[in-house]
Amino acid sequence: MRKNLVVNGALVAVAVAVGVGAYANVGSSASTAATRETVVTAKRGVVLSTVSSTGNVEAATDLGLSFQQSGKVTGIFVKAGDHVTKGQQLAQVDDTQQAAALLSAQASLTSAEANLAGVLRGETSYERAQDAAGLASAAQSVATAQSGLTHAQQSATANAPKYQEQIDQAQTQLDTAQTSQTSAKASLDRAKSAMTTLQSSYDPRASSSEDADARLSRYKLDQVTCGTHSGTPGYHTADGVDCSQIVNLISFATGVQTSQSASDQAQTSVTTAQNALTSAQQGQTAGTLQDQQALDNAQNQLTTANLQYQSTAAGNAAKQQPAKPETVAQARASVTSAQQQLTSAQQNEDQTVLTAPVAGTVASVTGTVGQYSSSGGGASSSSASSTSSASSSTSSSSSSTSGFVVLTDVSSLDVKVGFTETDAPKVRVGQAATITLDALTGKTFTGKILSFDTNQTVVSNVVTYYAKVGFDSASRSIKPGMTASVAVVLDKRDDVVTLPTSAVPTSGTSATVTVRGSDGKDVSRSITIGLRGDSAVEITAGLSAGDKVVETSSAAGATSSGFPGGGAGPPGGGGGLGGGIGG
Repeated sequence: MRKNLVVNGALVAVAVAVGVGAYANVGSSASTAATRETVVTAKRGVVLSTVSSTGNVEAATDLGLSFQQSGKVTGIFVKAGDHVTKGQQLAQVDDTQQAAALLSAQASLTSAEANLAGVLRGETSYERAQDAAGLASAAQSVATAQSGLTHAQQSATANAPKYQEQIDQAQTQLDTAQTSQTSAKASLDRAKSAMTTLQSSYDPRASSSEDADARLSRYKLDQVTCGTHSGTPGYHTADGVDCSQIVNLISFATGVQTSQSASDQAQTSVTTAQNALTSAQQGQTAGTLQDQQALDNAQNQLTTANLQYQSTAAGNAAKQQPAKPETVAQARASVTSAQQQLTSAQQNEDQTVLTAPVAGTVASVTGTVGQYSSSGGGASSSSASSTSSASSSTSSSSSSTSGFVVLTDVSSLDVKVGFTETDAPKVRVGQAATITLDALTGKTFTGKILSFDTNQTVVSNVVTYYAKVGFDSASRSIKPGMTASVAVVLDKRDDVVTLPTSAVPTSGTSATVTVRGSDGKDVSRSITIGLRGDSAVEITAGLSAGDKVVETSSAAGATSSGFPGGGAGPPGGGGGLGGGIGG
């Protein structure tokens, strides 16, 4: 199957504008004789992705009519060329089996009607015993549910003081910890005050920001120094400490350190106690909620059990009435079902006669009186093969419609086209398409995909999937059988940043390109690739309209640097500007 690159005038104009307008050839580079540089400009425009094929115009309302019931043909009432009206009889098969089934359905209806009369009696002793057992079971369910509710209430009542006791214990521990913290802080304050007083006289250069550990370490080092100068009265260390008081300074510093540790521990105890209190309070909230949920569930179960008991009791009372409504309803339903079976049997009998579903012209009649015709679809469209009787024929519109009788209506036309197994997954019902006809040069029609085959057709070992394309508005000059070219728009991006397909690698969603700045310097830049069209590619990030991209190509025209893996067009597109709109 050949493919034509066909689009309407607007699509062609957009494709050319994007593909050609984006190129700005600035000549060959002086770097080597074997390569040349081309500068392309990123522009805002439209990116189109299409796939195309050819086919023939067909009468869309051609119908291949086949019998809905199997049997030997006993009569044919029309011939090719006859005009028929809606509902007119066309042919008939033997109805012996259908007539017998109709009689059986009539007998079943009579039996169902007799059964309806038989259910109008009182309840039996066995049925009354069953009712009593069901009621007892419902009563037991009520008792069980009541017991569950009582247990849930008792549990909730017992849990409440436990939750409060845990909170009270945690509060007591917090109060004790806070008291200890207050005492430890007071001791620390006294130790710090005494330390400050002693330092003011014997360590006047001490820093107020010095922590207890650093102070004690310093004094112990000073004590060593003072020991080496014990024979020097009034000796002071380098940091100004009076050696005569070094022992007291160490003692006071040790006291501050001990008090600080005690204060820190007291603070930790307060935090731990506070956390325990919070946990106890949260436990009370969660436990109370859980107890309430248990109460609610138990109450719901009791309510449901009571409702079930009441329902069972009411049902028993209803069944004990002389005429049980539900039994009567079931019997009447059986009558209704028998009536439906009778209707179906009557329909099967009626389907032994082939009638015209619409008015039209008989294109062909397949078969003769006396042949056996198997059941098949009642009608098939002109763009797909029918599941018809044993024989088939081709309509006058050169379609593949088949059936015992084929009706044609040329007032409605469409195009049947085939797509390869590569292009078929891209095509969907409802997609827009453009249609051109070899016989109507210079005219382009719009349309859309009406249907698409799910099963393949193999022609000359080539797998093909056929689609039917409808005209949005068709000219009277279009005739069945005309050769048509169809281009299906797969995807479209309007007003996006674009580059020619030849300037972008043929695969992947990202790439690195060389951008030439206004100062003539080249820099590498990463880009993100969106839709790959027939002649242009959408750039979703990395470039702005007006950016100039350097494309380095070999002497033969294939890109060799500047675009990793670049140079070829999109798959099936032919490469570069020649990528085209084909699939």
